Amino acid sequence: MSEITLNEQQAMAVINGRQWYKDFKNHKSVRQHFDITGPAGSGKTTIIYYIMNELGLSKDEVAFMALVGKATLVMTMNGTPAKTIHSTIYENRMVPVYEGGEIVLDRRGKPLFERKFVKREELDPRIKLLVVDEGSMVERKIAMDILSFGLPVIVLGDLNQLPPVFGASYFLSRPDITLTQVMRQALENPIIALSQWILQNGHKLDIKDWGEHCKIISKNDLTDEHLKYHDVVICGKNNTRDILNHHIRTNIYHITSELPVIGDKMICRKNNWSRSIDDNIYLVNGMTGFIEDIDGKTYNGKSLEVDFRPDFLEDDVFRNLKIDMDYLRLPSNQKGSYYSRLDKLEYGYAITCHLAQGSQQDKVLVYQENFGGWDFNKRWLYTAVTRAVEELTIVVD
Repeated sequence: MSEITLNEQQAMAVINGRQWYKDFKNHKSVRQHFDITGPAGSGKTTIIYYIMNELGLSKDEVAFMALVGKATLVMTMNGTPAKTIHSTIYENRMVPVYEGGEIVLDRRGKPLFERKFVKREELDPRIKLLVVDEGSMVERKIAMDILSFGLPVIVLGDLNQLPPVFGASYFLSRPDITLTQVMRQALENPIIALSQWILQNGHKLDIKDWGEHCKIISKNDLTDEHLKYHDVVICGKNNTRDILNHHIRTNIYHITSELPVIGDKMICRKNNWSRSIDDNIYLVNGMTGFIEDIDGKTYNGKSLEVDFRPDFLEDDVFRNLKIDMDYLRLPSNQKGSYYSRLDKLEYGYAITCHLAQGSQQDKVLVYQENFGGWDFNKRWLYTAVTRAVEELTIVVD
């Protein structure tokens, strides 16, 4: 930490954050959560470590968390041990089913049970600070549960991104700190440099190379090799996503089966909090991964059981997911209102920018589509670009 020289904004954020924490602990009239927003590369996590150092807090005394498992893995790989919000503040229990204030009984007269998240009565007594990353993804009910433990909470987020699809977030509506300066070290990354250019200049890009691993090309120059090489394609419209998924699946990987096959890339479109890996990674809307195994005997025209491995895990899988085949067959523009008791998976070679929020991939291809106003298109492109970690290709008209 001593190697990093804080800029003026970061230094002020540390001073204000430290004072807020002390004021809160001394029962002074301050808000329970301290919100920090800033673009990619502005050093939000660096600020947290400086605040911790100023307050004498160890990592064991701080609970880092995010809504989705992929975000927690990225934080952990970057040296910040993190868990999902659900595994931190909830317990996944079997509880009786109630109807009209009474326990529901089965045919044998025994109570029916269902799996639900129940808020923990208390957290580890060592914890003195909660840190929530990707705070704009957290809706009001979960935010209230986080705050109910009475601990100070620092919330991190990037308001330059698109807002979450479910509506306004509880956090970050009135940030305490708004960072605009990007750290010098971060600007050495051409993806970060390009994201800053987009914030300052908008979504209209010239065809050029921003570095060896960051390129802008014409749609006329887009090849199947581009589509196959990148980990994911991010596009704007559902119709485009259907076209790209069909093309990649049939023309590049030569998959002719109507059913998913082993190796197919899929994306989950429905939260299933009853399914978890190691009680930390839950099956959530927006999780991408691969079909690892298929039980063909379970196919009845309506459903199929598969094993699904999240793309950020090496070996662990969700076993025997019963996916809804009627949902999978629908065009994307009809899927939004479709209700299912089964697991909803669809092909995930190409996804929309909204579906990519909260996660990152090493190699990203952005298929730019302009729709909406100037500011929306800028935020859309910025959000898509900042999903890339190592390599980025943007395809423009």
